[in-house]
Amino acid sequence: MRTRMITVGVIAALSSMLAPGAADARGAPTIDRWVDKFVLDPDPLFVELCSIETSTEVIERYTVKEFADGTVHVHTVRTYVPDDRSLPVEHDAATAFIRPDGTRTIVGAPIQLRYRDGRRVFLDAGPVTFGPDDLLVTVRGPHPSLTEDLADQYCPA
Repeated sequence: MRTRMITVGVIAALSSMLAPGAADARGAPTIDRWVDKFVLDPDPLFVELCSIETSTEVIERYTVKEFADGTVHVHTVRTYVPDDRSLPVEHDAATAFIRPDGTRTIVGAPIQLRYRDGRRVFLDAGPVTFGPDDLLVTVRGPHPSLTEDLADQYCPA
């Protein structure tokens, strides 16, 4: 099942695009920041999970630090706001620590779903490490998005 996994897809793509060694020779990292805003119309997550067609505004904020030794830190904060008010607003934030050998450890805030009636649901917490070949190495903490049917959380009752 396709889910909106924080960081896994985007950080994997970002880490492959970043050039090691772009940092200042004195050891100070090179820092880039940007914001992306776009609309998913229809949002494939809600179509797949809930059979609901809705547009979703996505706001992504990135901070990328590249160090002289080839280490890269990518911090991402995302918000997904569906037009359909019966669906939850999703917030997530994570930082990927990418070593020169390609190993990535991702830590951060859990996926947080906020319903407009005030309910909150938290999914996924704890570090996840991927090897240089993108294979999952370690998972700590609860990560229900990897094993559970998320329709129970994302779809209206």
